[in-house]
Amino acid sequence: MLAEQGYLPILCSQSEPGVSEDAWLALLTSHRTQGIIVVSGMHADTHASTRRYDELREAHVALALVNGHVPDLDASFISV
Repeated sequence: MLAEQGYLPILCSQSEPGVSEDAWLALLTSHRTQGIIVVSGMHADTHASTRRYDELREAHVALALVNGHVPDLDASFISV
């Protein structure tokens, strides 16, 4: 369905020692990504900076965060 509309779904995985969430987000946004779903990312760490997500929204990237919440962030939040 996505491909029929010209979109390409991409799955990125983070593990130690590997590509960081910030590096994946930078790579995705450099390719004009329309939207990102982050599952249990840095948004789940209440002590981590949320600037990465603010920058995505400032760049008009649709954003959904799963298993975590960032107050005052214009994004969709899903928790299980």
